[in-house]
Amino acid sequence: MNQPARFHFMSNWLVVAFWIFVATPIYAQPATSQPARARVNIPVPRHSVHEKPRSEILVFSKRIDQMVRKFEGQQKLKPNPPANDDIFVRRLYLSIIGRIPTYREISVYRKRHDVKRRMELVDQLLDSDGYISHWYNYFADMLRIQSQRQQAQGKPYITWMKQSLRQNKPYDQFVYQMLTAEGYIWNNGAVGYYQRDMGMPLDNMSNTTRTFLGTRIGCAQCHDHPFDVWTQREYYEMAAYTYGLHTTANNTRHANMKKLYKMIRSEGDRSKRIFLQRAAREVLGPLSYDLYDKPGHRLKLPHDYKYSDAKPKSLVTPATMFGELAPVEKPQSSRKTFSKWLTSPQNPRFTKVIVNRLWKQVFGVGLIEPVDNIKDHTKATHPLLLDELVRQMQVLEYDVKQFLRVLYNTRLFGRSVARRQWDPTQKQVFTGPILLRMTANQWWDSMLTLSVVDLDERPGNVAGWRRYDYDKLEALRKADGETLYKIVADAAVKMKVQSEYQGDLKEVQAKLNAANKSGDKEEAQKLLAARRELWKKIQAQRNQVKKEVKPNETEIIDPRWHKVPKNLVRASELRQPAPPGHFLRQFGQSDRELIDHSYDDASVPQILTLINGPLFNQLMRKNSLLVQEVDAASSAPDKFRIIWLSMLGRLPTSSEMALALKEYKLSRTRGIADVVWALLNTREFSFVQ
Repeated sequence: MNQPARFHFMSNWLVVAFWIFVATPIYAQPATSQPARARVNIPVPRHSVHEKPRSEILVFSKRIDQMVRKFEGQQKLKPNPPANDDIFVRRLYLSIIGRIPTYREISVYRKRHDVKRRMELVDQLLDSDGYISHWYNYFADMLRIQSQRQQAQGKPYITWMKQSLRQNKPYDQFVYQMLTAEGYIWNNGAVGYYQRDMGMPLDNMSNTTRTFLGTRIGCAQCHDHPFDVWTQREYYEMAAYTYGLHTTANNTRHANMKKLYKMIRSEGDRSKRIFLQRAAREVLGPLSYDLYDKPGHRLKLPHDYKYSDAKPKSLVTPATMFGELAPVEKPQSSRKTFSKWLTSPQNPRFTKVIVNRLWKQVFGVGLIEPVDNIKDHTKATHPLLLDELVRQMQVLEYDVKQFLRVLYNTRLFGRSVARRQWDPTQKQVFTGPILLRMTANQWWDSMLTLSVVDLDERPGNVAGWRRYDYDKLEALRKADGETLYKIVADAAVKMKVQSEYQGDLKEVQAKLNAANKSGDKEEAQKLLAARRELWKKIQAQRNQVKKEVKPNETEIIDPRWHKVPKNLVRASELRQPAPPGHFLRQFGQSDRELIDHSYDDASVPQILTLINGPLFNQLMRKNSLLVQEVDAASSAPDKFRIIWLSMLGRLPTSSEMALALKEYKLSRTRGIADVVWALLNTREFSFVQ
């Protein structure tokens, strides 16, 4: 499709694009012109929402609605009217599984008129693969999960996270397993939690407290907190619980690794020794990252500690900052003591923080804001409701899926959105879900929903460019030092050869530059041929190393995705996070360096991406799901009904249909592409109503 055609349909688009997409708030006017109305999974048990009768869940949902209505009466607030089915269904899909519904999914729902259709759709979505994908994205942002972190590869951590969601692991158990994890990451993916803050035990305690207890204590690492009650000593007493944990590289913990590095150090040839060390890091690197508690490794106050309650460099005894005391009693480790205290129902903040986080995910704003900066004097906008949510979570035994089922079945969630702008500086009371812009993950997954068939079932590659054969690493872990040395020595020889090739290549390139500068064409041709040969040798060596470092994988091409680019998979199946410049990063995906660091603000680069980006071309390719469904329609009006239902979840109005048919009459193929492009750039597509 040529560019002028788009501008023909969207006259003066460039003039109004910034105003429409960025500057004009959707809450200022109605968001719709329509009147109201095969993946290979690891076989783990999936706990379904159907295990608890809906009648029990609805009792909790009704209790929430009663408390909300009573609060609104006391505050003299007028509740928002119910949302129509079209808006509700699109909102539910985006909220539970992180993407818009497909044409077929919304068509099936529109044929139903029974009173149970909404409740049954909630159950269906909570039990889908899409739920795992979408809520993985949420926890990955909260926990700052990355595919690669030095030699501590993130894929097992990511797999463990998704397995936990698939199993519907209770939240307190999920957190406890991360905080008490030990061993190698390929044997226990939960080890990734501590390896994320490798070598930074004090920072890890700050992140743990902020993430799971909603309390920011980072300032107290260096001095008494200037804006809260925490002292530096209290910070160190908390950090003392986990300080003895070893996360960095250790080549001497196991006898075989100790023997290997002793043999390497004994090599007299310095050049050979350097290549042996490089090869050991490359081939056996992950074997050095064994998570374990170091006996007797205790935390001391800093040398410049300046307060009178303790002396600098004095040993610190673990102690909790609030709630019940948690003394360390042998033989239980201090980490397990801390983990039991943190995840206990008696902990005054653990349950409160997670229910507040989940409430915000469902309704758009927490009962306490920010969700990770709760102080002693912090008050919820609805304290009694927050207490009720805490009680419900504990009764449900920290079953996150059941708790979400409660929230999605409330009448409050079924209301129209609150369109007034949210002001984080003011106390927030709302009479319906907050109008939200799609997150980066929702943007990406929704656009791919229009393009890729059975998107939720399509696997990707979260590991990025480097993948280890963990079965091979486990075998190497058990091998003796002499065997490891032979493997490393062989890899070192190949690395040395490759290094020599690189040196030769640099020399040939310098001569080629000189020949080109002097105008010696005959010499330049010879050097070009020599450079090509060197490149072939270098590539052959690289391929050989890759075969030995990476597992031998046989890729099975599913006919459903024939000729579909490999990178068109859900955000949860891509490298974590996506690389800079990727669509996801442009639209606000977190870099996973800070907790909850994603954003949903609009920007000019986003406009340009939607106008000229490659995703639109993928959307309009011949084997695109949307294109196939539109082509199958027999009449022009049916084609546009499919487009509107697929993209906006509703039928076009009479005026919209007339405009689309006019464009179709001018040029069929171009007219359809222009209409799709125009709808993609509307606020109605980009917002979750």
